[in-house]
Amino acid sequence: MLYILMAVVFMAALGGLFADSTKDGGALHLYDNWPGPITEYKTLAGFYSAATHNIAAEDTFSRGDKACIRNPGTSLGIEGVSIFTYLQVVANAGVAIAAKSVCVLDATLYPYRVTNDPDSCVSVADGLCAVALSAMTTLYWGWFWTGGVCPSDLIVAMDGTFGTDDSLVAGDFTTVDLTDDAIGFGVIAATTSAVGYADAAD
Repeated sequence: MLYILMAVVFMAALGGLFADSTKDGGALHLYDNWPGPITEYKTLAGFYSAATHNIAAEDTFSRGDKACIRNPGTSLGIEGVSIFTYLQVVANAGVAIAAKSVCVLDATLYPYRVTNDPDSCVSVADGLCAVALSAMTTLYWGWFWTGGVCPSDLIVAMDGTFGTDDSLVAGDFTTVDLTDDAIGFGVIAATTSAVGYADAAD
């Protein structure tokens, strides 16, 4: 009986050690690692709308186009520039794309195609990361947060916490495989590149 009790306590401690955690988006900053020039906009309406986001084919904007706008930090998040990149998404078969879904390059390495499937998250040596701004249909095109501060003032759905693997420390982080078949943020390993930095630990 004692051995069983000790085993239960040990497993509980082990589970806590490796349990996923969260970090508020206001403490997360993404590095702008995607290539290409950036166009500055004064309002979201200049580039982010139902006519340009989550659409079946590229139209007004093309793959890899980049935009930036200032997140005012007056009600949610912090003040600073948020950078967005126009990408195609391949949804994980078991997990739908939603606002704050962390994505990486699709395993096919198709240019400007990203996925929230953690099986594509084994190596992030390229340092490329993209966060969905809303629910999206697989193989559709739209804007993703790819640099700067979290745009939570601009897009309310981006407010709140992001998944981490409970290893986040103040400083650089990368993308990691979480236990719920999703991609989150965690510490840098020898074979990975930084996708952003955190102001504090999770």
